Amino acid sequence: MIVGIGIDVIEIKRVNERLGNRIFSSKEFEIWQKRKSIEFIAGRFALKEAFFKAIGTGIRDVDFKSISFVPDENGALYLEENESVISLENKYGFDFVHASLSHDGGIAAAVVLLEKRM
Repeated sequence: MIVGIGIDVIEIKRVNERLGNRIFSSKEFEIWQKRKSIEFIAGRFALKEAFFKAIGTGIRDVDFKSISFVPDENGALYLEENESVISLENKYGFDFVHASLSHDGGIAAAVVLLEKRM
């Protein structure tokens, strides 16, 4: 059952390293250190904004640094489990997060779908 869906887009040219310092979890910062790309920052910002829209609260119950979208061994993005995420799962009734990210034409776009699996 779908619990929530969120989408966000951002112009990559509006992003700078300072934004990354404000939004990255420690794991995302490690990944960024290897890439050093503005596209990576824009993508993580869009993912997190889409996630906040999917839960329907904005950033009221969680901050940017407390959630972490990381790639699995195949490169697919997932929301890493931690205390903040578990608390949100319990509060908003989801147990799986689908995330998709794309960069094209100077835009980063992300979609997050929250699912409650039966």
